Amino acid sequence: MQKNFIAHNNLGNIFKSFKMYEKAFEEYKAAITYEPNNHIIQFNTGLMAIQLSDYKIAEQYLKKAIQLRPSWELPYIKLAFLKYKQLKQNEKAAYNFSKALSLNPNMKNHKDIKKLLLHINNNILSKSK
Repeated sequence: MQKNFIAHNNLGNIFKSFKMYEKAFEEYKAAITYEPNNHIIQFNTGLMAIQLSDYKIAEQYLKKAIQLRPSWELPYIKLAFLKYKQLKQNEKAAYNFSKALSLNPNMKNHKDIKKLLLHINNNILSKSK
C-alpha cells in the first residue's frame, strides 16, 4: 500500500512540475485512497483543484488538511486566499489569515499578510456601516 501511495504522490509531483494540473490532481486523489489521513497529500490535492478553478473542491481538501494537522499554517493561508480572491468571503478569509498568523506570527510574508488582513477587516467594517 505504501508503495502505491508513493508512486501516485510522485507522479502527481511530476505532473505538477510540468503544469499538467489535471493529471496531478488525479494522481493526488489516487494517493489519498491509500493514505487518506496524510495532510500533505490533502493539501496538494487542494492546490491542484485551485489550479483547475474548482474552488469548492479545493476548499474541501484544504479543510481536510487543516482537520488532519490543525497546527500547520499553510492550508489556512491558501484557504484564506481562496475565500478572499475566488469565493469573495471576506469574513472567512479574515478568520483563516488570523488563524495562520496565530500559528506562526513570523511566517514568510507575515507583514504582507498582516497588511492584507487589515485591508479585509477595513472592508468588512465599511460594509457593515
